[in-house]
Amino acid sequence: VLPFWREGLENETRIGTIRHPVAVATSLQARSGMPVEDGLALWRDHARRLLACWRDDPFPVVCFDWPAPRYSAAVRAIARTLGLNDGPPAFYDPALHHHRITTASGDPETDRLWDDLRQTTGTS
Repeated sequence: VLPFWREGLENETRIGTIRHPVAVATSLQARSGMPVEDGLALWRDHARRLLACWRDDPFPVVCFDWPAPRYSAAVRAIARTLGLNDGPPAFYDPALHHHRITTASGDPETDRLWDDLRQTTGTS
């Protein structure tokens, strides 16, 4: 959706958030019955787009899979740099972590994209 927002905003600030591909696919399957392979394909499409945007003009990226204190601290730090309220992120609820997965997906392209995305956060 970035092209849509860029059309309407003169000075956008981009911030990315990532999540493990298998966790995304598993969540989509549980929520809407989407087959895991379809969820992984959707994740790969979004991952490619995020990486392309980030490589074109780097921006902060956080990982939803980080422990809640780390994720919240990272979001608050980004908010401070933007001059925003640095209170707890109102949109974030640690209870949303239903699918914590750290193993490889088994698909080489998905695993490579995940590794590339993790590097955008400054951690791997």
